[in-house]
Amino acid sequence: MDAVLGAEFNATEFERDYAELNRSKYHLLTADNQDYLAYICLVLNTNLISLDEVMREVETSSLDNFEQFIRWVNSRMMINPAAGELLREVHEAVNASVRVGDPTPFKRFRRQEFVCTLEHMGNLPDTATVPELLQGEITLTEEVYQLAQWLRARGAIMLCLSDKPDEASMPHPRISPELQPLHIAETHRVGVSIQNELDEIS
Repeated sequence: MDAVLGAEFNATEFERDYAELNRSKYHLLTADNQDYLAYICLVLNTNLISLDEVMREVETSSLDNFEQFIRWVNSRMMINPAAGELLREVHEAVNASVRVGDPTPFKRFRRQEFVCTLEHMGNLPDTATVPELLQGEITLTEEVYQLAQWLRARGAIMLCLSDKPDEASMPHPRISPELQPLHIAETHRVGVSIQNELDEIS
């Protein structure tokens, strides 16, 4: 945001808008996509469109998808070219990504998300308490882990699925080849043992 808006970037307003729009009631608009949400908040930060306008349009079902928001930005940029100049390059990149079906136009943002996620996996000592782990680390659920192990021992095929894009899940081959992909990164487990219940099922 600093790179796009420079001194015009208002971090406080960005965080306020992000917190409001990062809720399920806006998923039709944002598609629960962090890239789209960041772009919408970037637009709001330029005052090209206001948060109140977005909320009103969503409430009345006049705005119910991201492509519609892009068209709205297009029309506002034509009406007010000066206001749109700050984000024109980003807007065109996002618009092009949407047209070709790429849901992650902010590649650098997603690569940083991957690094930050990895930094919060297995980052605390084994002596950390459960509250400390839950507060400061991304953990696995012990019950789910034990069930997965139990199923694997019985020949079940284990699949790992995620809605995270590759850029937020895998190391970049040139930028961070030394890092592990998220699905094999180690971290702590938190929960209670269900081994006795599984043994009874067996």
